[in-house]
Amino acid sequence: MGLIWPVLFPGKPGLLKSPFPRVQEGPNLIPKDKLIPKLGPRGGGLGNVLRAPRVPGGKSPRPKAEGAQRLNAVGQWSGGLAHDFNNLLSIIIGNLAAARERYGGVEGLDEFLEPAQRAGRRGADITSRLLAFSRRQPLKPQPVDVGALIREMAVLLRRSLPSSIDMILPPEDVPCWAIADQNQLENALVNLVLNARDAMPGGGRLDINARIRTLTEPAMFDEMAPADDYLEIIVADHGQGFGPESLARAFEPFYTTKEQGSGLGLSMVYGFVKQSHGYIRIDSDAGEGARVTILLPRAEPVAQPEALISATSDQRWPGRLALVAEDNEDVRQIIRRQLVELGFSVVEAESGDEAAALVEQIEDLHLVISDIVMPGLSGVDLARRVKETRPEISVVLISGFSFDGSEDRSDLVVLAKPWEKQDLIEAIGRSGSAIRN
Repeated sequence: MGLIWPVLFPGKPGLLKSPFPRVQEGPNLIPKDKLIPKLGPRGGGLGNVLRAPRVPGGKSPRPKAEGAQRLNAVGQWSGGLAHDFNNLLSIIIGNLAAARERYGGVEGLDEFLEPAQRAGRRGADITSRLLAFSRRQPLKPQPVDVGALIREMAVLLRRSLPSSIDMILPPEDVPCWAIADQNQLENALVNLVLNARDAMPGGGRLDINARIRTLTEPAMFDEMAPADDYLEIIVADHGQGFGPESLARAFEPFYTTKEQGSGLGLSMVYGFVKQSHGYIRIDSDAGEGARVTILLPRAEPVAQPEALISATSDQRWPGRLALVAEDNEDVRQIIRRQLVELGFSVVEAESGDEAAALVEQIEDLHLVISDIVMPGLSGVDLARRVKETRPEISVVLISGFSFDGSEDRSDLVVLAKPWEKQDLIEAIGRSGSAIRN
């Protein structure tokens, strides 16, 4: 092999680049070794110490790290794209819904509006999956009994499986609690089960298990998982499995080996796991089935809260005053129209700073609805200020992005973009006593 020797200055380390031949079909590996001069007591050279990174013969973590960095970069791009599309979809879906309500009696019009609305909802589902992959979907992590959740979902899951697939569930007497967003965990499990179904067209066995797992030393998943207590979820099938290329790209958005696949199922699962501070790994060989292992933060069992009563679709708030803070004029118009239809009088602000000034000036204000990402004061900071200075005012935040992981948002109501009118009604109903009849 060829060597590129550094020019060493007295007492200074240098880099040594040494290309290694390709392994099978992989690229040349050029690790950067460091030569560190060893000096004697009088400054004379005694020799050199070679500090060399381990070259992968098969088990180096470097390829895993590079894969995680690539997925993170793609996730950032996907998240920004999904956020922009969510603003557009909020405008499209909101105006289509208003058109159907106002002109529903026009003969023949609904056959054009209904498919457009359905396409808008499909677009919203795609952007939701992109936000999940990019780890920027709104989450509400809380203790979840994963074993009980799986057993409750089993009835619906079995309806999606042919009779030729036998589904094995976790035992009932094992406590399996994790910190996670229950709705997104359900979505992740559905995606994994449907993938397993598609991998077994001729039938087979599908194992779903959940248990407490303690790592006594770090273990390699999509990245190195530190030693700790976790809730482990395993979904294993005996189907077609993954080839080397498919396995390497399994979590990439839009990558699929299915003729009718979207390529967003596993990427959504990956994003949800990472946003939940967890780890994921797929063990598979072509023709030997696949085993997906997920580690989530463990939780202690807690008493289940009583289910909230949803606001009815005919809920109205006549004579109440609402402030809408949103920098996108078209989105602001959608919110204003829906609030007026619900009986509110509406004032508007284009930035968080303008909204904060109006909160101080307007006495009979009942509700503030604000986008999270705005010029000046953010929606989160605006909500905190309102709760500190005017706690009688209810607040609803609207965004397609999640909060930073350090944010405590347990007392905030968040409505995800794009939304339906009923979603807005329910969010207002949850936001506080100021707007309750």
